[in-house]
Amino acid sequence: MRKTIFGVILLFSSAAIFALPPVLTTAQSGLGAMLNRVLDTPTARTVIWYSAPGDLKRLLQVSVTSAADIESLPPAQRIQYLLEYGQQVYYSPYSGVQDPVTWAQSFGLNPFTIEYEVTIGAEAADQYAIIQMGTTFDANGMGGALSGLGYQPVNIAGQNVFAFGGDGDTSSGFAAQLTGGRYNRVLLNGREVFAASTTAALNAALNGRGAISSDPSYAALATALMGSSAAPDAVLLSAVLYGGNWLSDEALPQALAASGLSADRLGITNSLPAYGAAGIGYSWTSSGRLLTVAAVYDDGNAASAAASALVERLNVYRSLNEPLRTVFAGWGFSANVIQANGKAVAVVTALVPEQTDVAWVTLAQMQDIVFLLP
Repeated sequence: MRKTIFGVILLFSSAAIFALPPVLTTAQSGLGAMLNRVLDTPTARTVIWYSAPGDLKRLLQVSVTSAADIESLPPAQRIQYLLEYGQQVYYSPYSGVQDPVTWAQSFGLNPFTIEYEVTIGAEAADQYAIIQMGTTFDANGMGGALSGLGYQPVNIAGQNVFAFGGDGDTSSGFAAQLTGGRYNRVLLNGREVFAASTTAALNAALNGRGAISSDPSYAALATALMGSSAAPDAVLLSAVLYGGNWLSDEALPQALAASGLSADRLGITNSLPAYGAAGIGYSWTSSGRLLTVAAVYDDGNAASAAASALVERLNVYRSLNEPLRTVFAGWGFSANVIQANGKAVAVVTALVPEQTDVAWVTLAQMQDIVFLLP
């Protein structure tokens, strides 16, 4: 399998070729802060993707503000950066990473200076993104660029928003074509960029109930993914958070049905208690790269049963796309249960092998995570 990032073709099975540097002295993951910006809506309770490219660069001790900077990195750091970003560290179609030069020139948003981003929602019409830029970001410059592209000012949820074309328009102008309509509605708020394809999606992002981080299940899930139990020094670089009902009742059954396979063909022969929320996180720690799978329960006994079931499943899980292959063979998952925000969380972790062709981001994007099916 091949992966193309920033115009460089990499073998997906390439190994990390130099030792991990020490982690940051203080965990600087922005997941908690970003979830504070995500309002509790039905869209948010489908899927939330999180990424911290700024933390990745700090851990690698590199300065990358352009594609040219990547090419000028020492070979080991360049390969490590390219192997991490997009395979283990998520980036969204709102980031512009796949066409950074055009994105920066057109919108005044340099993808390489993104610090944190979240993408909220499973369906394009309801989806939106929140991007936190670095200190060099010029909101006025981006506003001028948007105006130059034909954006018009509109009021959404009491905010001054840049609007282009109709809801979901993907073809009537350069901006819509370049972004697939994802930037049809844009709010600039200091170093934050809110982007959505429709007025309704952006309105929900700005005018919903309180933050989803106030929900005990999501707060507990964030705590587990940020590594407070398994690895106190973990720096969370990327994560995906799922609403339990959406993942277990819609997404995973549909993925399994589309594959034409049965659960036992994938190695799933035990039961998993239904959960309120679940997620996967990827961190760097002083011991190595850590993959975390977590599921949130009201009851400690259910969480304990789930932790054991998940370890058993992950150790034998076979891919939807390669059912003869054991995806995580030899990873060595271990289980724990933590108490957080009045919830019990089943937490299963494993160090990512130095040599692996497993990109967890790709697995999750393709719903190839049936090990989370209750």
